[in-house]
Amino acid sequence: MTIDKTDFGYESIEYDEKKNRVSEVFSKVASYYDRMNDILSMGMHRYWKKKFLESIDFNQDDIVADLACGTGDIILTLASKKEAKIFYAIDPNQNMLNIAKLRAAQMQIYHKTPEPVIDFICAFGENLSAIIDNSVSVLTMSFGFRNVTDRVQCLREIHRILKSGGRFYLLEFSKVERPLDKPYEFYRHYILPAVGSCFFNDSSSYQYLADSIAVFWDQQTCLKALNEAGFIKTSAENFTKGIVCFYQGEKP
Repeated sequence: MTIDKTDFGYESIEYDEKKNRVSEVFSKVASYYDRMNDILSMGMHRYWKKKFLESIDFNQDDIVADLACGTGDIILTLASKKEAKIFYAIDPNQNMLNIAKLRAAQMQIYHKTPEPVIDFICAFGENLSAIIDNSVSVLTMSFGFRNVTDRVQCLREIHRILKSGGRFYLLEFSKVERPLDKPYEFYRHYILPAVGSCFFNDSSSYQYLADSIAVFWDQQTCLKALNEAGFIKTSAENFTKGIVCFYQGEKP
């Protein structure tokens, strides 16, 4: 199923246009994406991802996938944690994947991990046709779901490729609780684009990233979507008063 209109920040645009514009944003920021995350989150993204990763477990016979893998921090940490049958690093942006591949090679060169089997796949979340049905044991996704054009279709694809009992782990920005809601709204609306302009000479990309957070689903909407996609044992846990939320779901 496709949709006619979707969100690009506060704009309502055509499906294909969002794919193209999101791709342009991440092509622009790919080379300094990790530094950007450190600066804009004041290092908090490392804490959130650490808590996220602590909940994820798998065995050497499992297939593990990371969707919207970006520069590879999540999938490479998982690969260094323990062995799996294969790791899939999936992202729609080839520039991001190229950096992830380079980081994987550097990790192996410096003997920080045994050489893992990582398959790098350039694909949108709505079409994971490179991966067969009922094959993946663990699928992770961090800070990429809000950028997906058709989130409902993406959840259907995740559900399709997970095997029975497979787990979906999602980390994403969400709706902030008091007393942080107003200060965070000010930061997101005014400070984040200004920092992007000052440090990286790119206010437009950061304006989109700020707006994409503002219009993204709240915790209840995201949980409802997971349930409607067929996931069971769903849960949501707020980190830092809901600046981000950690979701889990299981395929029956």
